[in-house]
Amino acid sequence: MTEACLVLASGSRWRRRMLDDAGIDCEAVSPTVDEDGLRGADPVATARLRAMAKAEEVAARRPGRLVVGADQVLWMPGQGEAIGKPADPDDWLERLRRFRGRRHQLTTAVALVGPEPGRRESFEVTTGVRMRADVTDDELLAYIAHGEARGCAGGY
Repeated sequence: MTEACLVLASGSRWRRRMLDDAGIDCEAVSPTVDEDGLRGADPVATARLRAMAKAEEVAARRPGRLVVGADQVLWMPGQGEAIGKPADPDDWLERLRRFRGRRHQLTTAVALVGPEPGRRESFEVTTGVRMRADVTDDELLAYIAHGEARGCAGGY
């Protein structure tokens, strides 16, 4: 068996599936980074900081390999704080209710760590999202019960 040339610094099944669907062979390694302890000056900086920390931590365990780390941070314009993963179903419902009819931002940061020592690159993309105002509590509860977005930034 040959070693995959790319290491994904993530335990996310969604990230792994994206690479698999694109035909990119990779090894997925869950990083041991305390995301909650990493905060930048703003949500975009937080996403970049976390993505790089994940990539660097895994790169230390997979020297000589190209490692990609990623992080997503959800935030409301004018409220410079990142909205993390919901703690439980009640927290999840409350977050989704707050998004109804409102615009928010989802920043995805990607970090690449070298196989060459000291080689680091990163970038981010921020997407504006607006949830429909007419989404009912029953629809939100059904979404939560489905569970697909459990563990995702903002809960969706």
